Amino acid sequence: SDVCSSDLSGGCDSMALLDLLVTHHYHVIVAHVNYQLRNDTELDYQVVHDYCQSHEVPFHYKEVSHDDYQEGNFQAIARNIRYQFYQELYKQYHASGVILGHHFDDHVETIYMYLERGSESDYIGIQEKSIVKGMMIIRPLLHVYKRDLRSYCEHHQIAYHDDYTNFQTDFTRD
Repeated sequence: SDVCSSDLSGGCDSMALLDLLVTHHYHVIVAHVNYQLRNDTELDYQVVHDYCQSHEVPFHYKEVSHDDYQEGNFQAIARNIRYQFYQELYKQYHASGVILGHHFDDHVETIYMYLERGSESDYIGIQEKSIVKGMMIIRPLLHVYKRDLRSYCEHHQIAYHDDYTNFQTDFTRD
């Protein structure tokens, strides 16, 4: 059965995940979403597209219009857009799962965000496996630090592109 590696941003975490999946001979379908929020998104696209092309990995691209998320919580709207895109590919390819590149740093960040908001839940981190919109979501890198994923890319000469907004504080997640 196919595996759909989604939300491949072009960052070191998603590119390391993609390379690990390809190296271990998973059948991967890549989804790349461009929200057109930064002036360098073409670099994200190029990194992901070039890797997919050189490794003969099916590549799917979705460009989101600013009209799709002008009102409301951008993070929630963007998540919904992403997951609808995943769902289209999941059904099209009869995928067995959606694999995401969340890592240990993301897990800790999520815990802090839950605690800061005073959210109450049975689980306040990121789960390794969950079901979203009827799809099996798998996050195999939750035990790996981002710095190790960056080192992996550098050691294996895997191109990646840092999203400069990750170093800003415009969004809580940053």
